[in-house]
Amino acid sequence: AKAVPGRLSYAAAATAIRLGAGPAAADLLIARFREGTEAQKQVCAEALAWSDAPGAQRLLIDTLAGAGDASLLASACRSLKAGTQDGPAALRGVALSDVGEEAEVAAVERLSPRTEDEDALREIVRSGRRVRVRAAALVRLAQNLPAATGSAARKAEVSALIAEALRSPEPDLKQGAARAAALLGSPTLAEDAAVLLVELAGRSEDRALQMEAVRALGTVRGNKAAEDRLTALLSVSDDAVLLAEVARSLGELRCAAAVPKLAELAASGAVSCRVEAVGALGGIHSPAAMEAVELAFRQNIVDRAAAARALGASGDRKHVPTLAEALRSAPGLDVRAACAEALGMLGGESARAPLVEALRQDSALVRESAVRSLGRVDARDAGAAIAALCEDSDVRTAAAAREVTARWTKGQ
Repeated sequence: AKAVPGRLSYAAAATAIRLGAGPAAADLLIARFREGTEAQKQVCAEALAWSDAPGAQRLLIDTLAGAGDASLLASACRSLKAGTQDGPAALRGVALSDVGEEAEVAAVERLSPRTEDEDALREIVRSGRRVRVRAAALVRLAQNLPAATGSAARKAEVSALIAEALRSPEPDLKQGAARAAALLGSPTLAEDAAVLLVELAGRSEDRALQMEAVRALGTVRGNKAAEDRLTALLSVSDDAVLLAEVARSLGELRCAAAVPKLAELAASGAVSCRVEAVGALGGIHSPAAMEAVELAFRQNIVDRAAAARALGASGDRKHVPTLAEALRSAPGLDVRAACAEALGMLGGESARAPLVEALRQDSALVRESAVRSLGRVDARDAGAAIAALCEDSDVRTAAAAREVTARWTKGQ
């Protein structure tokens, strides 16, 4: 970074910061920032996110206070560390200013649950600002709710703002409202907002908005209209991406009425649909749903790994022999790894022996999964076998073995 001029110097200084080069690299990057073009300053601003140097944070705050390129301001917003003195005021200043959509959205996304920031977010949502900025502010309000003071009143207010935005003629604002609704979920979300989401989920003319509505309905538990709408979409839509999202939401809702349709999707849908349908059936966990999962595990190749995890999540140890056999002999290594993961979920003495045996398999994917599962079931009698893998040729397997060994050594 010191030796070469121009663009390469900035890239080298930025990389040095990311690698933990320390104060000297931070000072060099700050110097490069002050003499560079807007694009070069942006590279520096992004890299300063890795620096704890006080001068770095001061430089970012000064950048936010000045008039600059929107992309540079956005990078400075994202790089500013939480808790930096004067940082919140600087972020609010950008969020409330007309400095360009990219910068305003980046600033909004960094505002905290503190009262001044919340006031700024509500002001933005109710304003005539750019639609994407208002949508980002609404989502941020929903994200901040768990840490906000006066939560009950604030939740009601945010829920009302979401319902209002869902009625907006602006599609981008509706999408933001749907994302915010998914963050609130039941029982916080107002009934009128849930009704609007059900309506939007049935509209196919705006696919992006429909997808957001479907995701949001997955958080609206105990609402029959939401379950009925999602279940109906399994029959009327041929959009594989949408169907996968519908299946995921039905699984979140544990909608038993959707099991027959989900079972059909798990048996004959597109690959992504099958995987999500099997996961949803495992989440619903009714006898009929688990029967469909077992069938998928026996017959299907594309979603067999998902079926293995669903069997593990069931908690029913009757599946241990089936999973143990597949761990030894399934043709797909991802399936074997999923079986090892599932055996770790089920636990018990009968699950330990096949997991210890799997430590000797050729596949690093399987070995790592077996190590982590043995750690999960606290199989300390396998400690020597796991310790031997601390120097495994696969770095992830070795890291997993060291992690489990260290935890047991500390008596955890």
